[in-house]
Amino acid sequence: MEGTPPQSAKEVALTRISADKLKANIGDTITIKTIDGDKKYIITAIYQSLYNMGEGLQFHEDETINYIQAIGITYTQIQFTDNPDDKEIERRIEKIKERYPEFKGIKTCSEYLASLLGVTDTLDAIKNMVAIFTIILAAMITVLMERSFIAKEKGEIALMKAFGMRNAKIYSYHILRFVFVGIIAIIIAELLALPFTHLFIDPIFKMMGLELAVDYVMNPFEMFLVYPLVILAATTISAFLTSLYTKRIKSMDTANIE
Repeated sequence: MEGTPPQSAKEVALTRISADKLKANIGDTITIKTIDGDKKYIITAIYQSLYNMGEGLQFHEDETINYIQAIGITYTQIQFTDNPDDKEIERRIEKIKERYPEFKGIKTCSEYLASLLGVTDTLDAIKNMVAIFTIILAAMITVLMERSFIAKEKGEIALMKAFGMRNAKIYSYHILRFVFVGIIAIIIAELLALPFTHLFIDPIFKMMGLELAVDYVMNPFEMFLVYPLVILAATTISAFLTSLYTKRIKSMDTANIE
């Protein structure tokens, strides 16, 4: 976030939360109590991390650490310098497994973060549940509003039939207005999706230690095609099935016109 990563064993980087608690900043010297005595380090960078609720520091790789006092070790990170694609990374992971069969749980960065957060599966389940709930809610609202329109427009529908308008055209009229409104609602929802995601989800990540906004990876196929079409289809089908009720209205019901 700020500064330069540690370049020597006497330099460290602190997370923003840790720096604020110590009232320290880049260029300051801090003392870290270890089993081998007190050690002084110069802060050269401020970074953010999801680990340990945003508290922590990073040593330079040349610094000697006495792991007797360590609570535990999570992972050793391997960084490739040639920017391999996902397929090549998977191939290299298999090669590591063959060469070091005693190593367990070799993961990519995204898989490690998923296990670190522990909520990604829950978020996926919530996403699917919200999608299903939205489809059901759209269908219920469509049915309720269409029945309300039919009751209110009973006289007009009867008049249409008196002038010879067929049921199919009446169905189409009732369906198309819901489709029109549905398309407008979907466009508005797509435009507001990312801003609302930042508004409601960013504070959650901030509580976990991230100060900068998260870059969300959207699935364009789901976001702009699958979900809109499914919701629009649910609205259209609900409007059509409810509009069939107009078949009961006869041309003689024109007397209901006020």
